[in-house]
Amino acid sequence: MIMTTSPSSAKIKMLLIDDEKDITDIVKMDLEANWGYLVTTADSGKEGIEQALKNDFDLVVTDFSMPDIDGEIVLDAIKQAKPKLPVLIFSIYHDDDSTIRDSIRKKAAAIVAKPIDYEKLHETIAKILGK
Repeated sequence: MIMTTSPSSAKIKMLLIDDEKDITDIVKMDLEANWGYLVTTADSGKEGIEQALKNDFDLVVTDFSMPDIDGEIVLDAIKQAKPKLPVLIFSIYHDDDSTIRDSIRKKAAAIVAKPIDYEKLHETIAKILGK
């Protein structure tokens, strides 16, 4: 589905962190083309933390399971340095899965299950950002 870019989403800058480049490419393309977001990508948890700390983003979206640094460590590092920056987590686990601990649920702005439902992803992002 192709959506027109709304003025409210046109200037939203987000960081997308996932070790699977094909996922970051597809998600970035969808978020930019269909929703008008400005998306920067990072292909590792370490790179994602570095990008999040040195740049200004409105939202960070990170994978939960990555080989170098997992999403919980990424979440903690970002929240420690920038407590008001919302972080959304992608996970193969559902929000009610015991693998996603309560501490993660409390710190993350939201958890979105993989495979990604793009309509739900946009709704979740809009809700987080109050759009």
